[in-house]
Amino acid sequence: MSGYTENSNHHQTPLPKGGDLLDKPFRNIDLARRVRAVLDR
Repeated sequence: MSGYTENSNHHQTPLPKGGDLLDKPFRNIDLARRVRAVLDR
């Protein structure tokens, strides 16, 4: 997850292969869905 805002430059840095980014702020359901998706891979 990232503490950067949507307007920051962190989106220009590529994620490692297989990486997944969840931007803050997020809702609990968003986190739960993302964790489930990653576990199901």
